[in-house]
Amino acid sequence: MSSETPLSVHLPQQLAAHQGVDPTELTPPVGEVIDIEALERTVSAAAGGHGTPTTVTFEYDTLTVTVEGSEDIEVSVESTATHRSRPQHPSVAD
Repeated sequence: MSSETPLSVHLPQQLAAHQGVDPTELTPPVGEVIDIEALERTVSAAAGGHGTPTTVTFEYDTLTVTVEGSEDIEVSVESTATHRSRPQHPSVAD
């Protein structure tokens, strides 16, 4: 990611590109899933060379998103391959 492009712009662009929609059409909006400003502060400290490399991974819709900070901030997006199911509760017999 270019240091000129803030994560608050780059992250929605990456997610939208992966889903084939405009960033304004993302549902839910990225900011409702993760605090982008806090994420940017976390990885920017590492990206500026002021700490150990930081990796943050979270799920957005059916995607797994990884944001890494070392020398620069990198965003990778991949489809979640597993299906989630609700836990089965055993029935209680009388």
